[in-house]
Amino acid sequence: MRLVFLSLICAALALMAGVYWMSEREGRAAIAEPITASMPGEDVTALRQEVQALREELARLQRNQQLSSGGESRAPAIAGGGEPAAPAREDRWYLDQYALSFQEDEEGSEFYRLAVEARLGNLVEPVCVLLRDTSRVTPLRCSLARLLQRKRFQGPADVNGALVFCVAPPAEEALCLAALASLSIAGDDGAQRSLEQLLFALQGKQRSDACLNTLQKLSRERWNATLLRLFPRAPESEWRCALVRQADSSDLESALQLFIASSTIEQPVRLAAAIRIGEYPTEEFRSYVQQWLDFETDPEVREALGASQRRQTELPGWHAMQACGAPDADFKRDDPKAWAPRSAECGLQWIELSYATPMNADRVVIHETCAPGAIQEVLVRTRDGEWQLVHRTDRTPTSHPLSIEFPGIASVSAVKLVLDTNRVSGWNEIDAVQLLGSGGMQWAKSARASSTYGGGSGGVPLGIQSFFSR
Repeated sequence: MRLVFLSLICAALALMAGVYWMSEREGRAAIAEPITASMPGEDVTALRQEVQALREELARLQRNQQLSSGGESRAPAIAGGGEPAAPAREDRWYLDQYALSFQEDEEGSEFYRLAVEARLGNLVEPVCVLLRDTSRVTPLRCSLARLLQRKRFQGPADVNGALVFCVAPPAEEALCLAALASLSIAGDDGAQRSLEQLLFALQGKQRSDACLNTLQKLSRERWNATLLRLFPRAPESEWRCALVRQADSSDLESALQLFIASSTIEQPVRLAAAIRIGEYPTEEFRSYVQQWLDFETDPEVREALGASQRRQTELPGWHAMQACGAPDADFKRDDPKAWAPRSAECGLQWIELSYATPMNADRVVIHETCAPGAIQEVLVRTRDGEWQLVHRTDRTPTSHPLSIEFPGIASVSAVKLVLDTNRVSGWNEIDAVQLLGSGGMQWAKSARASSTYGGGSGGVPLGIQSFFSR
């Protein structure tokens, strides 16, 4: 606040000096060329208006500072003397000035952009109106769309509706991409459904890729269910192949249904699915591969299914299933016998571990490897199927193994670890998770994750690195 306050004072003084210098020369025929080039306004009137705006902003900042420090609120005088500042403008005035500034500069006024950003909570409705106004210049609408890239705007229908409007054709690409970036943060279920309807109408790879990325972020662990809804609406084989390749390990039931739907249509899609299905080593997927082989006639697809069948019996390194059973990885190094997310620093990631028999539990023991300390939350699934938070911290101890105790909970069937992979540099890997309590002790029997580095060599999902690129 102090830096902003001092900056505004300096700017005000500089502009006031400029007004005075130019006023002394109003009688001259023309203003000297170097001065014209360096001044932000075209005449004295414009400069005076900017000085007045700065005075008002200084007054507001001083009042806020006095209120926050318990002092009296009174109209302050401008540094260096002069009359007290005029009452602050209405919030909408700053938005109007920002919009007008694009008539002079294609990037707009940074001063008014910051003023709008500071008052954004009171300006959401008029900002959304401007986003929908196709007569406004694209740079203005792009800037306003980016201002809404905040979690606190998630939910309001007017915000999501305005951003979706900026995605839909015939919006320009720059506006479309800016709106998608904001929707990835502020979007809700309604925005997700709207984007699903728009995806196949978007022109150009950059737009469609950005839309897919946004849908993946909004879907979170329901990503495979989203792909399953998109699949029958895909307009061509190339799109269907692309959707199959996007499947991840976060929702195995929907992933299996996606592969089943792919196994009975055109050959390119069947081939893409036959290659990918080998990355799912669970019993349900192995069983379906055998069923598929019983009716598949294309030699190339049959060959891919055979290769996938062999891969399903050899669990890939760093796969989520590597976190099942007792610890068997070297906790001091990057070990393929542990689960690893898609990259070393990729934000929030999670792994969910299921246990054979629900039990009364009061502790989990987590065996981390390579770069421990990224665990942010631990949740357990109770008898009603709901997730209950039992541990949260901004700084995870790096003890090995990590033991977390909590009040006894009945019928725990699964444990979910949420990792902030940006917290600790390096590969944050999970080797095993032990569940303990009055019901005894168990190691996980199955696992799924938000992403995995153990995706195999063929057709890795969106955002997951190639098995051979490490």
